[in-house]
Amino acid sequence: MMTTGECDLCAKGYPALNGFHVLMPVAGGVVTVPCDVAATGVARPSLTFDELQTAGLARCEAIFGGLGCWSESEWGCALAGEVGEACNLLKKRLRGDDPSPSVEAVMDELADVVIYADLCASKVGGDLGEAVRRKFNQVSERRGSAIRL
Repeated sequence: MMTTGECDLCAKGYPALNGFHVLMPVAGGVVTVPCDVAATGVARPSLTFDELQTAGLARCEAIFGGLGCWSESEWGCALAGEVGEACNLLKKRLRGDDPSPSVEAVMDELADVVIYADLCASKVGGDLGEAVRRKFNQVSERRGSAIRL
């Protein structure tokens, strides 16, 4: 049964349904995301783009010599390599390889994509979080969706 108001588990303000946050109704159902508390028993804040950028730049500087060690093109090629690795795992899952790559393995590669995208954005002087918000909202507007970031 769906309740209204805040999630009883984490109080994030989402309507809740069996340990999931209900984000929006759609034809034939609803779009939901799992509540961290329901899944793990512990509330943890979502990672922000600012946190990722701060930690990523610090680690890049400390271990790899900073953003200046590669050109924009080299950062872009590193990003493309990570996208390729993620796509390779997804291809193996699609064709039913035995053993099929795990969800965790795919998620690790997708995490690498986001990390490299953030470093690449920093190299070109941009803010990935703001770019994602702007682009998401542009597509929503173009497609007639009221959902905005």
